[in-house]
Amino acid sequence: MEALESAQDALDAFYGALRPHAGIDPAELQPINTAVYRALLDDINTPEAIATLHATAKTLNKATDAKAIADAKADLLIGGALLGLLGEDPEAWFQRGDAQDGPAAEEIEALIEERLLARSIRDFDRADEIRQTLEEQGVLLEDGPDGTQWRRRG
Repeated sequence: MEALESAQDALDAFYGALRPHAGIDPAELQPINTAVYRALLDDINTPEAIATLHATAKTLNKATDAKAIADAKADLLIGGALLGLLGEDPEAWFQRGDAQDGPAAEEIEALIEERLLARSIRDFDRADEIRQTLEEQGVLLEDGPDGTQWRRRG
């Protein structure tokens, strides 16, 4: 079970690096020019290939200019594809599941709007209550400069 949780955390980290850059197209990059490809040529060294994906995600998280983002995004997506990973849209990845696994996406979005309203009128108790309710239902909120994003806990 620990290995499964570790794999889930790794995928969350990769998709988390991609998520804020949805509007930026990846650079042109041939698979043979990626570190993942080179690792796989080395006796199918998957531990090295996955370590490379982690390093690339870290680079993408730190990138600030469009070219660096596009380059790192291409490297991460192509490397992931070589391993059969990262084929989903990041938003779809984090919002996977349905109402059987917790509240429906529409309900979550409505609660986020209610939480934002509560925060705007300084009703922090209600805002915290909404966050706690969603967390108990397996939905994590992530506040950032571009607003609140949510994801289902794996």
